[in-house]
Amino acid sequence: DTGEQNTRDDSGLIRGDYHINDKISSFVRFNTDHYTQTAPDSLPPSTGFNNLNTPNATIGIENTFSPKLFNDFRYGFNRAEFLQGQATPFNFAVQISPFTSIGNPSGSIRNDNSFTIVDDVTFLIGKHTLKSGVTVRWVEENKASPNSPDETIAFTSTDTFLQNLIDSDAYNGTVPLTGQRMTEYFGYIMDQFKVSPTVNLNLGLRYEYFGVDHEVLGRGRSFDPLNCPNVLCPSNIGWYSPNLLDLSPRLSATWTPAALHSKTVFRLGYGIYYGFGQFGGLSAPISNLTSAKYTLTQAQVPGLSYPVSPVQAAASGSSSPSGAPTNRRDTAVNEWTISIQNEIAPETIFQVAYFGTSAAHVFSDETLNGINPTTGKRPYAGYSTIDFRGTFNHASTNAFQTSLHRNFSRDLSVSANYEWSHSIDNGGIGGGESNAPQNVACPRCERASSDQDMRSYFSASSIWQLPIGRGRQFLGSISRGADAFLGGWQLTGIALVRGGLPLNVTISRSASALPDQLNKGQRPNRIPGVSLYAANKSPFSWLNYAAFTAPANGTWGNLGRNAVRGPGHWQIDPALSKRFAINERVGTTFRAEAFNIFNHAEYGKPATNWAPATSVPNPNNYG
Repeated sequence: DTGEQNTRDDSGLIRGDYHINDKISSFVRFNTDHYTQTAPDSLPPSTGFNNLNTPNATIGIENTFSPKLFNDFRYGFNRAEFLQGQATPFNFAVQISPFTSIGNPSGSIRNDNSFTIVDDVTFLIGKHTLKSGVTVRWVEENKASPNSPDETIAFTSTDTFLQNLIDSDAYNGTVPLTGQRMTEYFGYIMDQFKVSPTVNLNLGLRYEYFGVDHEVLGRGRSFDPLNCPNVLCPSNIGWYSPNLLDLSPRLSATWTPAALHSKTVFRLGYGIYYGFGQFGGLSAPISNLTSAKYTLTQAQVPGLSYPVSPVQAAASGSSSPSGAPTNRRDTAVNEWTISIQNEIAPETIFQVAYFGTSAAHVFSDETLNGINPTTGKRPYAGYSTIDFRGTFNHASTNAFQTSLHRNFSRDLSVSANYEWSHSIDNGGIGGGESNAPQNVACPRCERASSDQDMRSYFSASSIWQLPIGRGRQFLGSISRGADAFLGGWQLTGIALVRGGLPLNVTISRSASALPDQLNKGQRPNRIPGVSLYAANKSPFSWLNYAAFTAPANGTWGNLGRNAVRGPGHWQIDPALSKRFAINERVGTTFRAEAFNIFNHAEYGKPATNWAPATSVPNPNNYG
């Protein structure tokens, strides 16, 4: 893509604190962020736009009833106003294999609100610090998505394009303005217990109830071919059954052995963390409020061509609803860690740690109702493909972490951190995002390194109070007036180096070339013994396209998901700052920051949509 990308970000914050008396204090805070971006998208003159405004406010009251009883109450409001999409010369997208899409006229208008009440109580009794609290959260999403017809017409080649023979036509229609609503309730109790001078325990239990998403006017049509006998679920049941047993135990312990002169600390922790993902990921029933939605293929309608007649679509019985399981489960993340921290020398702290997670019921997005190769028909008659959003994925992470912190003097400190980790999943990225499987019938075939698997990560930071000014090494005897400008400067820096992220090499294939005629997330075959990377990797030649070949019709590609990796990154970001005191209570801070001070080129991901015509190294394979 070529053209100018314009980004503007304006933010502001205001806060007021009021000390009512010796026991009660309060505050009010308001901040907002306004972000706009326009950029070339796909082939010109298409332009993508993204506008986001996020005002929010919080009111808090803290009350110390006694030295052993403390209460913290807060009420907060958050709003997110989205306007995002693409302006294109067409009202539909065109895909001509092996080229990129021409336009993608989709978008959304959303105004999301949340209102939250939080109350926490702390009670001290002997060696115990007891904490408990409740949270009630009301969530609203008002949206029209897409805000323009979202249709993709695909051709298998330039020849079929010139002959006007459409391989597939997917039309999502339009959805009216809708309003999702959900109420969440949380409660917890925790005991911070000092067992002995060297042992501390934290024991807690949290209960989470995320409620059931619904439409404010009672609209929405639920499709669940796995649990509703007629695919369309009865209108008198909710969108899904609530999860009532989300109990989250939390445990942590610290031990500072006296035998090691109190210079070594052992820590361990375990907890279960629940979540329902992105709120919008629950909205499949709302997506079905339009009756114009369909998907047609050349196999269904021989000679399919543009323009597609709505009568033709209706006659083919090609309704493509959005489905979701009525027995969905909240994502449950088991998380554990163990660490050892030791003062290996004066003012020098070294730490080593292990961190692990296992996430069940991770968001999944797959297409059901593909063609049965045996019968040549779809399992659910009267429907075309069904976009099914569930929680059938799994993810796990294991990480080794180490850090070193050193105070060289009262003016200079340096920290360094390194992590080696491996994150594995079968396509669920988390929240409301998931990679489409190549073969819906083989989810285990998608198991691979996660999209966010950053295998190695190193960072270092430093803080240096410059030795300039009154009482310091240089200009130690200057006047107070001169010191107000020359003294008190602080130089900080952050350096980071990370490995490249996984890349998924894909291929555009005709739906008719696949056994189930579902052509999302397709991958090529790998030629054994041929390197996946160019002989001399560079920004102009990263992948070796000669390592791939097109699968035979009726088969799926054998290349694994996320089989290659992009380039790593490194940069150094310094900053210089100083606080100018106006009086004892008021001051202002000057801060100058530089990012990537050495102007090291940070390249994006190389192009990974492979096609037989580019089966040799491409001199311009960076996207």
